[in-house]
Amino acid sequence: MLIHFTWVYLGLGSDNFFISGNLATIVTTAQAGLMGLENTYPDKGFCIAATVAIVFLFTSAYSWMFLFACWKLADCTIGIHGSKHFRRIMYVIVGYGIPWAGIIPILLYYPDNLINGKICWLTEWTQWIFMGPVYCILGFNQLVLLLSLWNRWKKDCEKEERKSLKHKLTNLVVTFFGEMHLFGTTWLFGLIPLTGYSTLPFGWAFILLAGPQNFYMFFLYYCTHKDVLALLASHYEDTVEATLEEIKKKKAQRGGRSSDTEEGSD
Repeated sequence: MLIHFTWVYLGLGSDNFFISGNLATIVTTAQAGLMGLENTYPDKGFCIAATVAIVFLFTSAYSWMFLFACWKLADCTIGIHGSKHFRRIMYVIVGYGIPWAGIIPILLYYPDNLINGKICWLTEWTQWIFMGPVYCILGFNQLVLLLSLWNRWKKDCEKEERKSLKHKLTNLVVTFFGEMHLFGTTWLFGLIPLTGYSTLPFGWAFILLAGPQNFYMFFLYYCTHKDVLALLASHYEDTVEATLEEIKKKKAQRGGRSSDTEEGSD
């Protein structure tokens, strides 16, 4: 809710905010859907619908993370070009449309593979329609994250004013924690191929880091982004100026009424 309020209130029109805003929307919907749909077993129809919904929602979340990585890669290399309207259409198609490409054929031809025992989830080879893209996207995104960190370091080194090593490292850390949740880095804890009780610590880390993803995105990305801070400062200044003007008008009105009263008494 904080991300959406900031997005709308400040009129954040850049592609990175459009992508992160949609990512926040789909992550919220996916988490709500997971809580509401995972217990639909043993009704076969509801269980299949739950699997389709969960696969779509989480695949869509990964798709928006992939789009953020693509935007960041372009921003760090060739720059952002072309029509904003066309880019938004492509973002929506990839973010909300492409995830259906894998689940619809399974639903039409292999519906029995949409129930895994007593769990509403994919079974056998059909799991790869979800896991395959996830591995590829997270691998690609981490490479782009490394490029983003290198770009941040290089910019600090190229600036005319001499910056200390501490300042450069601080910028690097802020960039990493600000962007890691948009790249899906914390979701890697959910993909570590371990078995038995050894997975439990990674499960805790996954829940703590990937669960409240939107919370971290808001405080570590939106609240530290220079464009957001500049717009907030501008809105604050405008509000203060408007308030001071209103106070001056009221004082002038009270002063005018006082003068009229004194003239009347004379």
